[in-house]
Amino acid sequence: MLDAGGDPVERDAERPALRPVYRRPAPPRPRFAPPSVWVLSVVVTLLGLYGTLRGAAGIAGADDEEAALLLVFRTLLSAGQVACGAALLAGRRWGRTGSTALCAVNFALAVAGALTETLTPLQVWLGTAVNLVLFLALLGPRVYAWTDGR
Repeated sequence: MLDAGGDPVERDAERPALRPVYRRPAPPRPRFAPPSVWVLSVVVTLLGLYGTLRGAAGIAGADDEEAALLLVFRTLLSAGQVACGAALLAGRRWGRTGSTALCAVNFALAVAGALTETLTPLQVWLGTAVNLVLFLALLGPRVYAWTDGR
């Protein structure tokens, strides 16, 4: 900063020099969605649609308020999966982040269902395996390159 006479202001000499901040270079974004992103977004969307339809049918036939509230929660999670699957295909970063978070939540719910014995062993194994595979696939470099920066 210069004063009216063009000389540097005294406080500039007291301030430490700024250092450049290193940022990891972003991979170039592909022009079209890679096949792995297509498959992931379709799987996440179809699982969300299945859960939403199943939850809506369960809410209609729920007997007590507690079961209906749990079904509403699961239906909202499934609707979030549908939205995140569509956003993932569109290349939005929040689609990748939301899908990853929802896979982690569904994984935790499958483990909780196993601990409380509300799910059958087949449901627990399928729920944990599918969500773990989806979680790891969503962390892949092609998905990251497709969704980064948007």
